Amino acid sequence: VIRSDGMLTSAGGAGGVGQNCYGGGGGSGGSIYVRCKRLAGNNPVFRAKGGVGCDDRNTAGSGGGSGGRIAIWRAFDISVGATASANGGTGYKPGVPAGCGPENGEPGTVVWGWLSAPGTVLVVQ
Repeated sequence: VIRSDGMLTSAGGAGGVGQNCYGGGGGSGGSIYVRCKRLAGNNPVFRAKGGVGCDDRNTAGSGGGSGGRIAIWRAFDISVGATASANGGTGYKPGVPAGCGPENGEPGTVVWGWLSAPGTVLVVQ
């Protein structure tokens, strides 16, 4: 049994200031893999967000990291309000409000899957 009443996060790091004041891009979101007989909890949140790009006010800007990967496999789900997200990080482009440029990280992958209940027999012909 996995019980979560809070948040499980695996986020990418923020980009840093690089050589000649060119900002580094955000890191990609990490991975969350849950495999259990029973998922329980109130409003569990699973998040693998990409890191933000460096906002160092230079002329180059930097992109946000891509979202990570989340897989939740369970045989029974008695949780209430479970959510998962793998959004890309916000990029930065000089002179443009944060998040409005094409340099935002792409979203990652979220999979909600079902495991066979114990004692289940699968026959394939």
